[in-house]
Amino acid sequence: MLFRSVVGNDSVNESFLDESLAEYSTYLFFDENEGFGVNADDMMKAAASAANVCENALLKADKKFIPAVGQPLKEFKSQYIYVNMVYNKGLVMFKSAENAVGRKKIKKYLADYYEKNAYKIADCEKFLAAMGDSAPVFRSFIDGKTRVYI
Repeated sequence: MLFRSVVGNDSVNESFLDESLAEYSTYLFFDENEGFGVNADDMMKAAASAANVCENALLKADKKFIPAVGQPLKEFKSQYIYVNMVYNKGLVMFKSAENAVGRKKIKKYLADYYEKNAYKIADCEKFLAAMGDSAPVFRSFIDGKTRVYI
């Protein structure tokens, strides 16, 4: 599914809707197509490790830091933080949701999200509404209540 060219979003205030999903789509491709020389498990481990290091460093430096995937761009104090929260932690978010309800369900939820929002501008609430019983997992990451532990 090509979300970015069909399902739009506010990339300034909710960039995770396309960037995290792009990372997860890439992960799924490599996990389901082993002939490309990319180990999807290594990709996931690297993303989790980088997000974990970023979170730990920032929480140590600033006790008020909230490691939220769903922040507007202006809230990320650097590109390093943005990449780790939106791309790396965003990938972990999708994988955590997959682990909670199964890949088949996540793919169905994403297909429903695509179908309901094709040629429209989606937002976080529309995304969560489409994610069924995995929505609480996503919400926890989006709000910064879930940390990456490895």
